[in-house]
Order: sequence, then C-alpha cells, then structure tokens
Amino acid sequence: MAKRKSEFKIEGAGWRSKVTTADGTEFFSKEAQQPDRGTNSGDAGFVIRFDVPFDTSPDVNVGKLQIYNVKKEEVSHFVRGELCKLEAGYEPFDKHKELVIDGTIEDVIVEEMDKVTRALTVYVGDGSELWSAATVARRYGAGTLASVICRDLLDAAEIDIEILEPAEDPTYEKGLTVCGPIRPEVEMVVRDMRSKIHISRRLAYILKPDEGIQSDIVLNSDNGLLAAKPAMALASDFKHSAKFDEADTPMVYEIRALLTPRIFADVVFRTESDSLTGKWRAILGTHCCDGRRFLTTVRVAAYN
Repeated sequence: MAKRKSEFKIEGAGWRSKVTTADGTEFFSKEAQQPDRGTNSGDAGFVIRFDVPFDTSPDVNVGKLQIYNVKKEEVSHFVRGELCKLEAGYEPFDKHKELVIDGTIEDVIVEEMDKVTRALTVYVGDGSELWSAATVARRYGAGTLASVICRDLLDAAEIDIEILEPAEDPTYEKGLTVCGPIRPEVEMVVRDMRSKIHISRRLAYILKPDEGIQSDIVLNSDNGLLAAKPAMALASDFKHSAKFDEADTPMVYEIRALLTPRIFADVVFRTESDSLTGKWRAILGTHCCDGRRFLTTVRVAAYN
C-alpha cells in the first residue's frame, strides 16, 4: 500500500462529534483531534468517545457512547426508550458531519469519577425499540403482496424502509394472518421473498441475498485507507461472497480506514491501493473513537 500521509484533512483541523437527545439537547465535542497524530486542542467542552458496531444480521446493533464532564442536570436528557443520535465530521462541522448511529437508548450508566469529573455511558440500539418488543395481530386479505405486508409491519415497528428490492414478491393467495412479535413475522415474509433484511439507523434494507447498497465511496491512501489484509475465512462467508479464490475460499478482507460513517452493513464501495484494488460489500465492522483515533474497521466480501 502507498505510504500513508502524515496528516489527513478535508478542510478543518480534525474530527468533532455531536450527540443529540430526543428533546433536542446537543452535546458537542470541541476537540480538534488530528486523526493521524491523536493531538487534542484545549477547547474541549464535552469529551465524547464511541464504539458503534454494524453487521448484516436482522439484529439491532448496540453502540456505546461515553461522554465525560457531564453535569448532573444534563444526565436527565438521556432517557431509556427515547431516541439518541451521534454525528461526527470535520470542521466546518455542519458541512461535513455524517450520521454514525440513530436509535433508541437501551441503558444509561453514570460514574462519578471524582468531584468534578462525571462519565456518562449510553447504550444506543441502532433501531426502534419496537423492533424487538412490539406485537401485532392483523389479517391480510387474499392476494396481498409480501412487500405490502412488510411495509405495514415495519411501519408498526416505527421503522421506515430505505430499500425494498427483494428477489421475489410473492402473493399470498389465501391471505395471511400474523399474530405475535413483529420481528419474526417480518423475517418470515422476507424469507418468502427469498431475500435478506437488516436494520441500520432506524431504516430497513431488504435486498437479494448477494446484493449490496451501492455507493460512490472510494477509499485510497489519500482519503483515509490505512490497511487491508486477507481475512481468515469463516463458514458464514460463503453466503456473503460471490467470489472465491483458486482454493475455493471466499475472497474476504479486513480493511481499516479513518472514520468513514457512510460505510455500514451491505454498503458497496471501492478500494484503490497498491495492495488492494476492487469492489467490496461490507459484512460487519465498527466505527470508533478511542481518544486517539477515529477509525472504521470493516470486514468485506468481494463484490461483482
């Protein structure tokens, strides 16, 4: 891979983060962190750290946010079951901010570190709380399309459909009665469409098993690609990859880059480097800020 540049910028001096609660309160990190060098400015208000995983399963991923220097009265803005959003980007922030996670607060933990330092840990599920908890009892008439049922059930779970491109869209000639938790009912209908579903940022993506979400993302050494190496093949990789090497092993790689929130489950993007050039579909990964680096690590499968 080409030698990494000593500094990575778009316009500003580094990444900043913002957490927004359901009532509109904003917790803005004023750290001007240099992603390559890990230097902080002295103008930090809130110190924000995060670890946000993503994958192609129907499960709701849970991200971990840590906010330091929070006052006692500010903790009350974080309420279990209510929405919480994390954005990150370069300065100017409003121009370059990107969504990292948008979901429902699952837990809030406060740690009094000393008389003046308070650490707030917030666990955010990357979807609606109704996806796992809500139940439904509905009857769909004869001749109803699977896609119509999917839309209706996901709407009941307060999840919008971003992409609905199933392999098939069968008609239930005798109608369909659904009764019970919403999630398994949706998964059953998606299986009947011979497709897959994953939830990300409170949006549903329903696609053919080997399809991905097209993007214009191109990673190279000039815009944040740090490393790429072949990954040890797992049994699950056979269903994720349509390309295999000479030993009939799925072509799967692990990629590390400076924070790229536009990459999430099933997103298709390109890499261009001396060691790895091609088109890839994201299988799983994480976006994180550990205080020194803003990184995206992702396991990818070769894409046709």
